[in-house]
Amino acid sequence: MVIIPILRGERMQRLLDLIKYKDEYDEQIEKLDQLMYWKIKFHPDLIRETVYLVIEEEKLLGIAYLIKRSGFLHIDKELDYHEIILENYIDSEASNQSEIMSLLLEQMKNECDRISADYPGKRIFIKCWEPEEEHEKIEMYLKNGFYIGRGTPILVKKLNYVKTFDFTKPQYLHIHTDYGSETLEIKELTMEDHFLDEYEKANGNAFVIPDSIGDLAFKLNAPDVKVFAVMKGKEIISSITIWECSEKRAATENIFCIDTYRRKGITSALIEYVCAYLKAEGYEEASLTVYQDNLPAIHLYEKMGYRYEKFNFGIQYETGYKAIEY
Repeated sequence: MVIIPILRGERMQRLLDLIKYKDEYDEQIEKLDQLMYWKIKFHPDLIRETVYLVIEEEKLLGIAYLIKRSGFLHIDKELDYHEIILENYIDSEASNQSEIMSLLLEQMKNECDRISADYPGKRIFIKCWEPEEEHEKIEMYLKNGFYIGRGTPILVKKLNYVKTFDFTKPQYLHIHTDYGSETLEIKELTMEDHFLDEYEKANGNAFVIPDSIGDLAFKLNAPDVKVFAVMKGKEIISSITIWECSEKRAATENIFCIDTYRRKGITSALIEYVCAYLKAEGYEEASLTVYQDNLPAIHLYEKMGYRYEKFNFGIQYETGYKAIEY
């Protein structure tokens, strides 16, 4: 336990305690941020020994922890880097937010150093994202030894003019390949379909670093998270995951298509179908994030009617990063 005195003038007014997670604080964690509570309790990729709390006189003021990202789940492979996601939350009513933030970030850096020491020769860093308007918070990261890495623009598509579908009927997509014509089905997948193994295989085909199936399974516990796919029998060809961002907006994320079916209009057709579904559900906008240097994906999304809204900075820390040229 680390105890930090917070001074005002010459008098000590209160103490901040940095402690490892204890389930006796579960009720306070859930009140502070319900999603973080569920991640701490049930996310399969959470690194549980990295969950830390900042307490002031038994009141919870801040939380931070690390979650294994897909790249770190493949630490045995020769990848350029291995990311771990940092998530933190500070009580918006706390008067000493910068002290709470510094305390949590210092501990997360220590956790990154500890993990890096377990994998000599591997480039490991922790990362989080902050919207461009969070100037003060971004400044706090930089003052605490973090730096700015790859970011993600947020693209938004208005749904008022999207094509409509009859969702009571099966939806099919007819394409031409080198072997002739094929008919594929567009459908919503459910856990009753037992599709996670097929999803993992298709996702691994589409990406150098596949997404975490554990993270997807965790997300699917939420009622607003759905997976849509273009199917060839039981084989997943292309997929999109959606969830609610607000009453008027839904995310369209984790978009991919396996390599042998690319450049055939399949992903575009799936985006069109999913956006029509969202419109029918009452949403007015669809959004997505994409790495700033993924130009082919950005061009596709712009062609589909997505437009730039704002930018998320990627904030990173890496053991010994000052000795590396970026």
